[in-house]
Amino acid sequence: MRISILAVFLIFTASVSVGMNISQGKKSRIGQTAEGFRVSATAKKEEIASGEPAILQIRTRNVSNSSLYLGDAGPERDYRVEIWGDTGKPILPTEHGKAVLEGGGRVYMNLSILMKPGQVHEDTLDISRLYDISTSGNYSITVSRKLGMLKGKLIEAQSNPVHIRVSK
Repeated sequence: MRISILAVFLIFTASVSVGMNISQGKKSRIGQTAEGFRVSATAKKEEIASGEPAILQIRTRNVSNSSLYLGDAGPERDYRVEIWGDTGKPILPTEHGKAVLEGGGRVYMNLSILMKPGQVHEDTLDISRLYDISTSGNYSITVSRKLGMLKGKLIEAQSNPVHIRVSK
């Protein structure tokens, strides 16, 4: 009897904890902090018509007490996008998205931006150019940005999840 009561208590506690994390994740507009930077994203419009641009506004903030350098090659190159539909399956890239992911033979300028403590770098990214979200439904999107560490290694900081609904 004790074991079953303990089991019920543990299952209840775990489900409440998971439920709180899920609901907090949906409302969160702040992403992870990595190497002094925090990446966050918001949808310009949370509901769009099929074929309309799906614009994300992405902010990378220096949350450290020191000036840091941020590499910049342009939004389509700087961010890795993960996007899922209602089914939970990843959404496939468009032809343009495939070309960007593969490098497409294009030459990109790579800049280094000096960011003071608290300074924010803002980008806009049209994810509908990169991924086929023309089917009506709900989409969950996260973006990640590679950041350089002092010892020459790269890490990624991931944004908060963003939700966009596409209607016909």
